Amino acid sequence: MTFSLTVPETAISPAIATNALESVMGYSFKNRAYLEMSLVHKSYSRELNNERLEFLGDAVLDLAMSDVLMRNFPEDAEGDLTKKRAALVNEITLNEIAQNLELQSYIQLGKAEQDSGLNMNSRLLSSCLEALLGAIYIDSGYQEAYAVVDKLFLGRIHAIKSGIPFFEDYKTQLQEFIQKKYHITPEYQLVNTAGPEHQKIFEIEVLIQGKTVAKAEGRSKKMAEQNAAKKALEVIHEL
Repeated sequence: MTFSLTVPETAISPAIATNALESVMGYSFKNRAYLEMSLVHKSYSRELNNERLEFLGDAVLDLAMSDVLMRNFPEDAEGDLTKKRAALVNEITLNEIAQNLELQSYIQLGKAEQDSGLNMNSRLLSSCLEALLGAIYIDSGYQEAYAVVDKLFLGRIHAIKSGIPFFEDYKTQLQEFIQKKYHITPEYQLVNTAGPEHQKIFEIEVLIQGKTVAKAEGRSKKMAEQNAAKKALEVIHEL
């Protein structure tokens, strides 16, 4: 199958060397234009940016992670594999990996976004990581993309095997606890949003049987929900 991606002759500032990034990932691009495009935010170029690569990379990551988990946990049922994937493929974990790769040093942003510190936004960093995986897939195919995913998540897979999770999926914990005790599911509602469009803060509340149990903020709705679920668990266990 042939993939096409419109790329400029140089999508990234030549002053920014990406050799170190490739070294940390353990992958060298055949066509560096794909790498360059994966690091271009839409604030830098509305016409040529990494949004399409992010779309592709999201699907590549889901498939590769499913593959990684099935190989590492051959006895797990579908439900257990789904929970592990949800605990690994989420904004918080992807942001941590992106920061380990120091993607914030490579992303091309518009001047206003640079001044506002948008490069520290967890959503932006996790999206850039997905775009990077999409670029690897186009550059070399699935097996190379799988190898990079396997390497980036290796420590987290080993931690799960050891019973020490890198990321606590508080929403799943809360849901399982409430379903077992009350036979209902928690509800999440958006209470408020604040801040400029590119740096919004979301406030989410958790309701159980229609009553607010906890509220929390986050830089995305998903992160706010996880933070609210964590607070709700703390409140419940104190009762």
